Amino acid sequence: MASEEYEKRIQTMKREHMQLLKDSYREAKAAGKLRVKFMHNGMFGAIIGDLIGSSYEGKDQKGYNLPFFTELSHPTDETYLLDATNKALSTSKCFASDGIAFGQFYRDAYFNSAFADDYGHMFRQWAEDHTGPYQSYGNGAASRVAPVAFYAESEAEVLDLAELSAKCTHNSEEGVKGAQAVALSVYLAKQGQSADEIRDRISHEFYPLYYDLEDLHNEFGFSTDAETTVPVAIWIACTSDDFKEVMSKGLYIGGDTDTILSIAGAIAGELYGIPEEFSEPAHKILKEYSVFYYGE
Repeated sequence: MASEEYEKRIQTMKREHMQLLKDSYREAKAAGKLRVKFMHNGMFGAIIGDLIGSSYEGKDQKGYNLPFFTELSHPTDETYLLDATNKALSTSKCFASDGIAFGQFYRDAYFNSAFADDYGHMFRQWAEDHTGPYQSYGNGAASRVAPVAFYAESEAEVLDLAELSAKCTHNSEEGVKGAQAVALSVYLAKQGQSADEIRDRISHEFYPLYYDLEDLHNEFGFSTDAETTVPVAIWIACTSDDFKEVMSKGLYIGGDTDTILSIAGAIAGELYGIPEEFSEPAHKILKEYSVFYYGE
């Protein structure tokens, strides 16, 4: 999806979508339903990471000083599915053991997304054909799981809810593991643990988080496997000094940038907070889309 044709299609779809969104924006504002604040830094950090990474996903373009926001920045499936997880959890924490309740919210998110092609082929087939989980070992469940950390009341509940949110699609060991590792990382950050403490905990229980930044820059390629991308994203968040450094490192490493930066941004938002230089342009972009700003 990194081709010139894809970029042109993004712009065409965006222009066609804009008038409807502007009308919805005016209606929502008039009705007092405009939502422009986010309860948790982790949630907003994940969304900002998605917006920043969306311009560079899969491109052979890596750098430490790349622009964070471009004309191609847009909310991808990560943002819509994060919102769906949040909506599912805010509706009820009593889910069927097979995660069907989460699955319905994820299908709704897909059908209401501005850019359906941002979703993977297997997810699209799952959503459109109403099939069962497809044993995915990708990073999709990990990138949508952050809201679990804000609803769970214990580490055990974090892991249980992360598994439920994952296995309606990603019912493989690696798919669930990635979701649990991310959810626990965000939860620990929310509880006030340091980046070093989180890194040690995840290294002990999930993945060894020991990388060299230059090696990643030179060797890391595009992959959507949870086992490959999730630990890198957590490592980025836990080895930086602030939110800006997290985003810069993600673009320097490259690959599946929207997903990696969304995961890293969820953890970094709780660890470091979010500077205005990121929150203001992100709000501006999100006002062009309906995912957070219109209706219920």
